[in-house]
Amino acid sequence: NGLGVTEEDTDVKSEKSLRIVGRITVTSPVARTTYFAAQPATITWTTKNVTQNLQIMYSTTYSDDGNPDNDFPAASFQVISGCENIPYTEVSKEFTMPTDVTQHVKFRVVQNDKPTEVFGDSADCIIKGSLALVAASSQNQSLTVGTKHTFSWVPTGTFTKLKAYYIIDGVKKPINEDLNGALTSVDWTPGDTDISANILFRIEDYYDGTNIYSETPSDKKNTCVGTFSITSPTTVLNNELTVGSTGEYI
Repeated sequence: NGLGVTEEDTDVKSEKSLRIVGRITVTSPVARTTYFAAQPATITWTTKNVTQNLQIMYSTTYSDDGNPDNDFPAASFQVISGCENIPYTEVSKEFTMPTDVTQHVKFRVVQNDKPTEVFGDSADCIIKGSLALVAASSQNQSLTVGTKHTFSWVPTGTFTKLKAYYIIDGVKKPINEDLNGALTSVDWTPGDTDISANILFRIEDYYDGTNIYSETPSDKKNTCVGTFSITSPTTVLNNELTVGSTGEYI
């Protein structure tokens, strides 16, 4: 082009006059990748002729209308917390994944002063939520037949529906398989057949329980015991008993 600049070094954009801008290329993720909300992740990139600091943005705005121009519009990108002013000499960044749970998310590395001109995009990725049982309600608990027990969890991300189970001696049994995704606890009252020293609790995503779940660790099992009560005599208080005599208690 007479300027001694090759296409490999820059992206050339022309309006009324010639302007030369830098180039950013995301090198990971370049394939559809599944991440988990609020968990660590790393993005990597290369740059050419970039001399201003960078920031990392993301968008979950995706259209199913078949027109790729409507997917991830520039105005929908927002900066990821902690990724606001990255030195332009850096080529990777570990960050905390946003809490959005989505089948479509794109990450973008941009030059701070030209975010709509100098940028590089990742592949279209997935963010899945996560669940964590609260230890104080799901580990090493002493349960009693007929007495209600509440176990709880902490969700990361937004869920539509959940499933709750207890596992007794290796057998998975439902507590509620259609829980509102906004709930963070569920009640369970063990019955006579639930007496065991080998009980685990489990909460899982309704749609992807294989990958998104939380379960009591096998070395922190819960125990359920039975109970009894005296039914006779109960109607008369302060019964007089005689030394050496026999009586019947039920």
